[in-house]
Amino acid sequence: MKNSIWLIFFVLCFRVPAQSQQESLKEKFEATYGQNFKYISDEIKVKGYQQDTYWLIRAVAKSEGFFVIRFQFETLGSAYRYNDYEYHLTIGKNQYLHMRDTVVVPIPIGEHITNFQFLTKSRYDNEPGEVFLGFGNYGLPEPPAYEASLKLTKDKISRSIGELEYMGTRIDSILLANLQIRTSYTAFFKAVRPGKFNIVNKNTGESIPIIIYPADRTVTVLPSRSHGNLYEDHVSSDSGENFFTRTKILRVGDIFSMWVGRGALVLKKEKFSNLPLPRDYEHFDSWIMPLE
Repeated sequence: MKNSIWLIFFVLCFRVPAQSQQESLKEKFEATYGQNFKYISDEIKVKGYQQDTYWLIRAVAKSEGFFVIRFQFETLGSAYRYNDYEYHLTIGKNQYLHMRDTVVVPIPIGEHITNFQFLTKSRYDNEPGEVFLGFGNYGLPEPPAYEASLKLTKDKISRSIGELEYMGTRIDSILLANLQIRTSYTAFFKAVRPGKFNIVNKNTGESIPIIIYPADRTVTVLPSRSHGNLYEDHVSSDSGENFFTRTKILRVGDIFSMWVGRGALVLKKEKFSNLPLPRDYEHFDSWIMPLE
């Protein structure tokens, strides 16, 4: 009982308002990463159904390479006191992030967060999170008559969606514990022409907003996930934060993939819309672009 009273007293007396945290974090960010990233702007946003508060910093990389934005802090009154998160960013001509692109980095803030610090070295031995470098890494399946099927699908998609080139479908199969085989189909596309539209996969019903810019255009990118580790008293849990967006932001020449379900690949082009769907309880497109 006494410990609980002291904890409440500490939280009430030493909590730090979000605005004060924002100024402090900006100074710490520039001191830690100023050599590799140029600060552009920042703001406070609220995430998802839990209404967690985040400080969003926008920055531009000054050089190419693999970078780690890592931060540690303590939380009062939570299951784990110590928190350790990091983002992995690979900047380069053949990467999703180019020089001069803006990266939006979400950092959790709040009155319950204390002892915040940034670090530049990953807690992993290697450099995880390397970005996909090219379609050839995956190895397309080559069943009988594959080339004829590939050409037929390419022609259909190029006629209906001229901004995309269909490159093929990867087939992955795994053996389940009940000795049944589960098969997954992933189609790959290359952006060949600027455009702004949605594609609807008739097999799954999924509607994907797509924006394709010229190859030399700069873009704003939100990392889709952070890598986290929470711990206290010899007990730990691997975790992370998801920041998924519906919209695929591409440049001419970029390659992307989508799960296509079973059956023949049938796509339909529709007017662009990145508004949240009824099932979207967390939607982060608005953190990097207007909703329309």
